[in-house]
Amino acid sequence: MTRRSFQLAAVAFVFALLLNAPHFARNLQLSDSILGFDSPHGDGFFRWRNETFGWKQTVSNILRNTSEQLGGRSDEWNHEVYSWTVRAHQALGIDVNDAATTWRWTTYEPPRNTNHEADANSKWHILILWIAALIAAWTAWRQRKIEQLWYALAIGCGFIAFCAYLKWQPYETRLFLPLLVAGSPLVGAALDRGHFLIQALLCIFLLSTARRPALENWLRPLEGPRSVLRVARNDQYFSDILQLNNGPVFRQAVQLLADGACPVVGIDSTNLALEYPLMALLREQKPHSLFEHTGVQNASTRFPPPVDSAACAVVCLDCVSDEKRQSLYGAYPLKTAIDKFVVFRANISTSK
Repeated sequence: MTRRSFQLAAVAFVFALLLNAPHFARNLQLSDSILGFDSPHGDGFFRWRNETFGWKQTVSNILRNTSEQLGGRSDEWNHEVYSWTVRAHQALGIDVNDAATTWRWTTYEPPRNTNHEADANSKWHILILWIAALIAAWTAWRQRKIEQLWYALAIGCGFIAFCAYLKWQPYETRLFLPLLVAGSPLVGAALDRGHFLIQALLCIFLLSTARRPALENWLRPLEGPRSVLRVARNDQYFSDILQLNNGPVFRQAVQLLADGACPVVGIDSTNLALEYPLMALLREQKPHSLFEHTGVQNASTRFPPPVDSAACAVVCLDCVSDEKRQSLYGAYPLKTAIDKFVVFRANISTSK
C-alpha cells in the first residue's frame, strides 16, 4: 500500500471512531465492554457471540451463512444446498447444530427464498460482488493496482470476522447488509471501465430482481389487497405480528391514555417487548408524549432515572395475569385491564 493509502485509512479510522465513540462509552459504562452485553438481557441466555472460538466454529458459520444466501425457489435446489452443507460439516468433524455456535432453540434447516425482510437472501448481489473481487484481483496482477484488491480483502475479512464471533441464526442474512453496502464501491470500480451495454444490462437485472421483493413483499407489498398504498399506516405497524392479534388492544390502551392529560407514560415491557406501536399510535394523537421504561430489573438500574421522568400512567404489556408485575404499580389509584394489558393511571385532570 502507498503512503497515501495509509493516510486515507487513518482518516477513515478516526472518523469511524468519532461516530461510534459515544456509543462505545455508554456500552463500557453499562457493561464494562465497548461491545455491550453479549445477550439481550445481559444474562447470557440468548447469547449472540459463540460460546467457543476456533477454526471449526468459524468454518461452520461460514458454511451455514453462505448456504442461507443461496436459497432459491426450487425445493430440490434448497435441499441440495442443505445436504452439501451437512456433508461438509461431517467431513470436517463438526456438528452442524453445535450449541456453542447456534442460536438457542433453533436448528439448521434448508435455506428458503423468501420475501420477508428478516431472512430474504442476497444471492445475486453476492455473486456480483464475487465477480467484482475477481476483477480487482485481475487488475492487481496485470496493472499492479492493488487498492481495489485490498478493499475486496477487507470485505472478505469482515465476513470471516462476523462468522468467527457471532452465532449462526435463521435470520442472520439481514445482518450482512452493511457488508453488501460496503461492497458497492468495489462493484462500481469494476464497472467503471466496462462497456455501457454491460452497465445497462446489470442495472436492468438488479431492477428485475428487486421486483418481487418490492411488489410481493410478505409484510408490506406494493401490489395486492395488502398493498402499503391501500392499508392504513396504523395497520401496517402490526404487519409482522398479525398472529398476536393485539392491534385492537394497543388502540384501546392508546385511546385511554390520549383522553387524559398525562405527559409521561411508563411502559413495562417485561412480558412483551413490543412497545413501538404504543409509542407511534399515541404520538399521532399527542405528539409531545414522553416515554420511560418502568419495572426495569436489569443492570441499567444502577443509573438514576431522569429528574423529569415522573410517569403519571403505566402500560403493563401482557401482565393481566402477572400479579407480581402489577404489584409494582400499587401507588396508581386507577387500574384498567384491556385484554392482556393493564393500564395504571394517576388521578389527573383530563385534556378535554
